[in-house]
Amino acid sequence: MCKRNQKHNNGNSPDTVLESREQFKVEVFLIILQLNERLGTYQVVSDMFGLLVNLQDMALDEVVAAADVLSPDSPRDFGAI
Repeated sequence: MCKRNQKHNNGNSPDTVLESREQFKVEVFLIILQLNERLGTYQVVSDMFGLLVNLQDMALDEVVAAADVLSPDSPRDFGAI
C-alpha cells in the first residue's frame, strides 16, 4: 500500500500501535477525507467549465448565465457577451 503525505515522528513521542481493525478504520477514514477533498475540487471545476460539455444543448440565456460564473475569474476573456 502506497502511503503519501506522511509526517515523520521527530523522535520525541512513542509510535501509536493500533490493532489491525482500528488501523483499517483510520486508513479508510483518511482515504475518505482525501476523496472528499478531491470531490470538492472537481465540483468547483465542473461548476466553472461544465457548460462546455452541454454547450450545444443549452439556450443562449443559459450559456450567458454559465459564462457569468466564469467572468469574475477571467473578465478580460469574455469581454462583452
